[in-house]
Amino acid sequence: MVEASALQALGQAALNGALPVPPDICVPCSLPGALFSLDGGDGCDQLLGIPSQNGVGSAWFRNNPWIRDQERNHRDTFLQQVLEHAGDTLGIAWLAEFYAFAASEKLQLVCIDDEIRLDELPPPVLDHMGGRSQHGYGFTLHSNFFFTDHKIYFATFTHVQWAEAQREEYVDEHGTQRISPPYTWHTPSGLYPIEQACEQLARHYAEAKARARFWQGVIGAGEFALGVLAMVPVVRGIKGAATLGRYAFVALEAALAADAMVDGSSRMITGEGLSIGEQFFTDLARLANPDTAEARGKQVFMAINLALLLPAAIGGARWLMHKLQPGSMTTVRLDNAALSQEEVRRLGNRSAGEVTVLETRIQRRPREGELPVTAHELHSVERNASLVALDVVGGKADYAYMATTLRDRLVAMIQHSIGPVRMGGSLTRVVADAGEEALAAALVSHWKVKPENILGLSTHPSRPSQFGLKNNSDQGIDMLVYVPPPPSMTVRNPTTQEMRHHIDGLKGTAPVEELQFKAGTLLVIEVKTTLGKSKTPAFINTQKAGGKANLQRIQDLIRRKRQGWGEALTKTDPAFITKYQAVEDSLDSRKVSFLHAQVFFDSKGHPNSIAGDRSGIQINLWNQHE
Repeated sequence: MVEASALQALGQAALNGALPVPPDICVPCSLPGALFSLDGGDGCDQLLGIPSQNGVGSAWFRNNPWIRDQERNHRDTFLQQVLEHAGDTLGIAWLAEFYAFAASEKLQLVCIDDEIRLDELPPPVLDHMGGRSQHGYGFTLHSNFFFTDHKIYFATFTHVQWAEAQREEYVDEHGTQRISPPYTWHTPSGLYPIEQACEQLARHYAEAKARARFWQGVIGAGEFALGVLAMVPVVRGIKGAATLGRYAFVALEAALAADAMVDGSSRMITGEGLSIGEQFFTDLARLANPDTAEARGKQVFMAINLALLLPAAIGGARWLMHKLQPGSMTTVRLDNAALSQEEVRRLGNRSAGEVTVLETRIQRRPREGELPVTAHELHSVERNASLVALDVVGGKADYAYMATTLRDRLVAMIQHSIGPVRMGGSLTRVVADAGEEALAAALVSHWKVKPENILGLSTHPSRPSQFGLKNNSDQGIDMLVYVPPPPSMTVRNPTTQEMRHHIDGLKGTAPVEELQFKAGTLLVIEVKTTLGKSKTPAFINTQKAGGKANLQRIQDLIRRKRQGWGEALTKTDPAFITKYQAVEDSLDSRKVSFLHAQVFFDSKGHPNSIAGDRSGIQINLWNQHE
C-alpha cells in the first residue's frame, strides 16, 4: 500500500504539472496513450494520488460538519445547486450544450452578490430582474440569470436596497488611482428558490440561443487533430500496479501525444468514433454511464473537446498527458488479435502501449485586482470519475474533490470555466469557512484556548461565528485570539516559501520556535485552508510583508473608511468596534503575536492526520517574506 503522504505528493505534482517529462517515445516499440477501466482496482489511481474510492464529492460543500451559517452556505453553493438541478431535470446534453454556447459566445456568469459586496453593481442592472420599491431604492427580484453584453447575471437573494453615496478618489491596494461609485448597497435578504432559478436559466438560455446568429455547436469550433488511432483491449496489466479488471488502451498519434506531454495541447481530438458534429451533445450524454472501458475512453476525449471550446478571451483550456509512474517506463501488452486489419495498420503493427494519464487544465484570465485561478480535472484510470481541483494564487482556500458522475464533471467545468472566480469563487469560501471553524475547534481542544478568548466565536448552535476583523468581502484579519492559555506555543519558522505552504516534511522540515505569552497577548492569525491537497495557497504580496505590516495596512483602510471598511460594518458585525479596539490596545501594549495557520482537510474531508501532530493544522510565524 502506498503511504498517504506519498499519494498526496504524487497527486499534487500531477495537478501542478510537475511530473517529470517522459523520455522520448520509442516509436518502433510502443504507442503513447491513455488507459481506462470501469472495474479495475486502485493501483493506477493510487499511483496518481486520485482517491477514486473514498474521496469526498461535490456534496461536501453543502454537507460537512463545519457549516455553521446555513444562509451563507446556501448562497455560496447556489450556482452549483442550480446547475446540478439542471442536469437532473434538463439532462446531461443540456448542460454540455449550455457550456458550449456560453464558451463560444464568450459569456461569463456574474454573481450579483459579489458585485454588491464591492459596490460595483450599477442599480439599473436589477431593473431587468425585478421591480423597484421604497422610492426606487429597493428591489424585489422575480427573475434570474439575465443574459446581456457577454454576461449572465444571477443573484442568490430576493430583496436588496441601495443608497446614494458621495464619490471620492482613492488609491487601491495595487496602487491604482480610483474613484468610488455614486451608490452603496446594503446586505441582501431572502433566498432565491433553486427550482425557479433553474427554470429561468433554461428559458433565458433558449431565448439567447435563438438570438445568436452564428451558433453552430462544436462544428468548426477549433483546430482538430486525428488523435485517437484505436481503442485496444489490454491482455497484460501494468507492472507494479494492482490492475485487476478489464482495461482498454486508447492509442494516440505520437506527434500529438508528444505535444500534450510537454506543454499540453489545445487541439481537438478526432478518431475512433468520437462525435464532433451536430450529435455531439446527445452522444456525450449517452456516454454518461459507460458500460465498457472503450465507452469511458470516448466520454473522456469528448469531454476534453468540450472544454477546449473555452476562448482565450476568458482564459484557455488544454489537455495534458502525464506519466503514470514518475521515472519509469510503464507499458501494457495490447490485444491486437481483437482488432481489424485496418486498426492494426494504424497502430503500425505495434503491440505495446506506453501508459499516460489525461488531465484537462483550464486557466482563467484574471481581471485587474483578481487572483490567478487554474482548474484541473485528472481523469481516473480505474472508474467513471475525475479528481477536480482548483488552485488560487494567494487565495484564502482551494480544493480537490472527486466528481463521480458526468453531471458533476460538467457542473465543475461550467463553474471553473465561465463561472465567477473572484478571489477563487464561492466554493473556496465554503472551504475557508470550514478551515476557520476547524481551527477554532482545535485551538480549544488541542491548545486549550478559552472559547471566550476567540473573538467572534459563537457557542450558540443557531448563531454563526464572526471571526477576526473583516470587511464584507472577507478581506482583513481572519482570526483574533487572546492567550494565555496556553502559556506557550510551539510554531514552525519556515526558511523557504515552499516549506511554509506544504505539509511539513514534503519540502523540508521547518525549524520550530517556542513562543511564550504574557497575560493579555493577542494572536493575529492569517488562515489558509485546503481540501484534499498537501499545500495551502501561498501569500499575496501584502501578506508576504508579514503580519505586522499587513495589520497596519488594514488599520489605515479602516481609519480612512476605504475599500469596504466603512461604518456599515458595524451592522453586519456588531462586535466590530470592540475587535478593532482590541487590536489597537494590543499594539499599544506591544502584546501581540502574528501567526500563519494552515488547515489541511484530507480527501475524505477530515482534518489531515499527517499534518500538525495529527491535528491537521500547522501554525507558523507570520514574519516577513523569506
